[in-house]
Amino acid sequence: MSVYEVSADHIGFSINLGKQLGVSLVPHNGRLNALALHTTADRAFVAASLKMQNQASVSFRGQPSQQCVILVTQSTVVRLFSSTELCQALQWVRCYQYQSCEGPEWQGSFALAYTDRLSTELVSRLIAMHTTSWDYDGPPFTNHDAAAQDGRAGI
Repeated sequence: MSVYEVSADHIGFSINLGKQLGVSLVPHNGRLNALALHTTADRAFVAASLKMQNQASVSFRGQPSQQCVILVTQSTVVRLFSSTELCQALQWVRCYQYQSCEGPEWQGSFALAYTDRLSTELVSRLIAMHTTSWDYDGPPFTNHDAAAQDGRAGI
């Protein structure tokens, strides 16, 4: 597995994404961490956490520092209206996690908690975008127990 250093654009994108998604609470180490991503202090904390975990992963693998570049369009940061844009944002989050998971502190890191929270929000929006209700309009379910008693089930 190759591990690459993520770019400053990656880090900035994650902060803008969290702000746009309204991520204000991140569960980490058994407690909720409150974030107000419009404050300089919170943005700096998230950026430092993400950068530190990625650098730990690169160092752990003993690889030269090369940058991994994912093209992130400004519309992805600004809008997130279409499923394509949501998927592009989710691709960024997954790429970051893949590039940062090798360090010894990854499993308990704030960076993992934060990017998991971003993933959850993005997937929830994708599901909501393509789900109209919980009603089931398909064919009726087969009662396999009754069918087995009648000798009709091939189970």
